[in-house]
Amino acid sequence: MLLLEKRALGHGIHHLGLGAVETAEGLYAKLGYTGNLLIQSEKHSIEELLALNDKYPVVGTRVHDCTVNQVYLDLPSPDREFRRMYETTLHGCNTQMMFWKNIKNGGF
Repeated sequence: MLLLEKRALGHGIHHLGLGAVETAEGLYAKLGYTGNLLIQSEKHSIEELLALNDKYPVVGTRVHDCTVNQVYLDLPSPDREFRRMYETTLHGCNTQMMFWKNIKNGGF
């Protein structure tokens, strides 16, 4: 990861974003990356995705490729039960922890 960060800086990249499998979440946190939960669906509107959340601050929303509605939530740590609730309540909805780091300044 340190080599990746060094190479990114060499190409003028100052922010890295990584999608994480559950087994990598702890590693990214230890390396100074901060997490957000990405919730996305082609079947459900942003309003429907937001309606299930009464727990975490919304970082942002967007529509990707005019077809995929996305919501980013600020999670202090991974919440697998919360993710499963989305995936079982809204069929066709996917969730993934995303980790971000400002590598130029050593973190957010």
